[in-house]
Formats: sequence, structure tokens, C-alpha cells
Amino acid sequence: MKPIAFFSALGKWAIRIALLGYAFMYYLDTVVDLQLDTLAFYQAFLWCATTLALLLGGMFQRQKLTVVSALVLALLVIYSMVLSFDGIRPNFVHQLLLLGASLLFLGNGNK
Repeated sequence: MKPIAFFSALGKWAIRIALLGYAFMYYLDTVVDLQLDTLAFYQAFLWCATTLALLLGGMFQRQKLTVVSALVLALLVIYSMVLSFDGIRPNFVHQLLLLGASLLFLGNGNK
């Protein structure tokens, strides 16, 4: 059976929306608190901004916004994985899934 190309595009949009939803659910409260003197604020802001940029990047023909935001997102996930590593636990696998999604966009752009 041949793959159905439509579902590939639909899946990428679902991942974009899920990443944005994840960022806003986990990090928006930290951004709204506006504690500019904490590293957590800047991490949360980057999560929200890059996932929003990833979503918006899918709406444009050029791939630069998608690739750059996927790179920043991948770096954020790797940073988080390194800091919170405590063996192969559900949190690590969760972060690995986020890393895989960001690497998908980093490698494919808007294709």
C-alpha cells in the first residue's frame, strides 16, 4: 500500500499545534509572571516564542523561520535533557519525543 501524502502534511500541522499547546500549557504562566531576573522566564519565553514561530513558519513559502525555530527548540530540549537527566524515565522519553519533533522540522523545513 502506498503512503498517503496528505496525512504527512496533516501530521506535521498536528505536531506544530501540539508543540504550541505544550509550550503554552507548561510555560505561559512563567512568562506572564514577568520575573525578568530568572533563567526560567527566559526559557519559558523562548519555548513560547519558538513554538509560535514554528507554527507561523508553516504558513509561509520560505523555510527559514521553521528551520531556525526548530533549531532553537532542539537546543532548548537538549539543554533541558542534560540538566534533568536522571536515567531513562518517562520525563526523559517525553523530552526525547519533543526533540524528535523539533529535529523533524529542522531536517525537513516546510516540505
